[in-house]
Amino acid sequence: MDKVYDVKNLTVDQKAIRFELAGEKVTVPLSESGSTVLPQAKAEHLRIFELDADGLGIYWPVLDEDLSIAGLLRSAGREDLIVNNIPSLYVDPSDSYARVERPFGYAYGSGVVRDRES
Repeated sequence: MDKVYDVKNLTVDQKAIRFELAGEKVTVPLSESGSTVLPQAKAEHLRIFELDADGLGIYWPVLDEDLSIAGLLRSAGREDLIVNNIPSLYVDPSDSYARVERPFGYAYGSGVVRDRES
């Protein structure tokens, strides 16, 4: 799998998320990250994170919080680094399952799709 964002030197502390992308240093203060969870988190929980293999996002399993790299780039004012027209890495367009329209009430996982009136 090719990486959409090749994030390097990712660090997170109680002030900011910092990383390098395409040779550029990016810093996003936690207060501007778009998360209400991260600015309130303990330092030891902030240091436990996973970067997606494709580089699309960061996940903090202890906090059950995730942020996209594109969103962080927007917060940092670095829209010039955002990748547009990302090809689907998750659904094979030839997969007939992805194209089949499901009936109302069809169960996905453990939930059931319902409209607001039901």
